[in-house]
Amino acid sequence: MNRVDTARTSTIVFQLVASLMWHPRRWPTAVLAARRFAGPGWWRHSPFFPRPDRCWWAMRSELAYGDPQVVPDREDIVAFVTWLGQMRRWSRR
Repeated sequence: MNRVDTARTSTIVFQLVASLMWHPRRWPTAVLAARRFAGPGWWRHSPFFPRPDRCWWAMRSELAYGDPQVVPDREDIVAFVTWLGQMRRWSRR
């Protein structure tokens, strides 16, 4: 991972934390999502936080925004985590 990727990943993680700070009900879902999307052995490499595979992230960003380099805004992050929680609840029925 080069410096640009590390800086971009740090920006995304900061956006995620800042977005969800005011939504404590979404924290458990966000932790589960981080665990689900993180690559294997994420704790062994810097930066030491769970992050998805770069190719997977680029594909998801391009599908959602039309650009693989987009950093999601706060509203999109909260909406996505809310949706994940809803899907999790509905799948238990």
